Amino acid sequence: MRVPTRLSPTGIKTFHKDKREFYLKYMVDERVPRMPQTEPMCVGSAFDARIKAYLSLKLFDEVREGYSYEELFEEQVEPANRDFARVAGERVYDAYMRTGAVADLLTSLQMASFEPRFESTVEDVVTIGGFQVPMLGKPDIYYVLEGDQHVIVDWKVNGYCGNSNTSPKPGFIMCYDTWPYGAYKQSASHMTSHKDCSLDSDGCNVARTLDQGNVEWADQMCIYAWILGEGIGAPFIVNIEQLAGPGIVGRAGVEEYPKIRVAVHRSRVQATYQLDLANRILQCWQASQSKEAFQLAAPDLNIDELDNLFKAYMVHEGEQQATVDWFASITRQHKGF
Repeated sequence: MRVPTRLSPTGIKTFHKDKREFYLKYMVDERVPRMPQTEPMCVGSAFDARIKAYLSLKLFDEVREGYSYEELFEEQVEPANRDFARVAGERVYDAYMRTGAVADLLTSLQMASFEPRFESTVEDVVTIGGFQVPMLGKPDIYYVLEGDQHVIVDWKVNGYCGNSNTSPKPGFIMCYDTWPYGAYKQSASHMTSHKDCSLDSDGCNVARTLDQGNVEWADQMCIYAWILGEGIGAPFIVNIEQLAGPGIVGRAGVEEYPKIRVAVHRSRVQATYQLDLANRILQCWQASQSKEAFQLAAPDLNIDELDNLFKAYMVHEGEQQATVDWFASITRQHKGF
């Protein structure tokens, strides 16, 4: 059995959603091949590379090593997807740049008390209940404003490859249409805040905390905050820039302007929720450290049967697509995915 040496937001989510899948992904004798990057994933990665390269240049007046667009793009987007991702990522970036959201973010970053940290992968040990839990995450930007306001920035690209509109998550403090006037009908949310929005002096929504609006985002942002040095229960600020909507509009194919809306979310995560999340993470960590502990956490699972499934997987080793399809079926088919 393989013992995980660290936890990620994805792994923690998988443990609490489906322990069978967690065991097969993270605890069988050898690491299984990573699932290939999908088109929706590569669009977000390509946009991420483009916007970070732009903001880095604006803030530091130079192209820093590791932060040119090409370096970021090649690091984050798998070769098989690069032709598609380069075009799609640029379309999303152009849409974002047509709004006031990026100007507001840049202004805030320029007011930072010290140089903003552009992160790709961060790993650290977080102490939970006296136990040391190694965790890994990929926060986008971390900075501190005057008055000791600690801010974590993250971009979410949702629905670009979808066939229908994707609505912004509730609780946004401002929403923008990205298409020029007259290209499409103006949305009802354009230049408005969500109905459950009330701002405090820091510009945060106090009517709906992040954990009240989207627990998956809240879990991810808490883990990012903790590995960046924030304490469990700390009142850090989360600034999520959500780009929601399809890149393909109408039956004619790709239109000049994707029908994307930018929803700016700025809020905090309740201290009580953070403590509950920390306890759930500790459960995952302790269960993953031995087969016996995992069996206690998942009494309905037959661990020996899962080990036999892994042995069957080894028969496919070297046949990448067969391996991917087969492993996807044994880990997710029973859930109707």
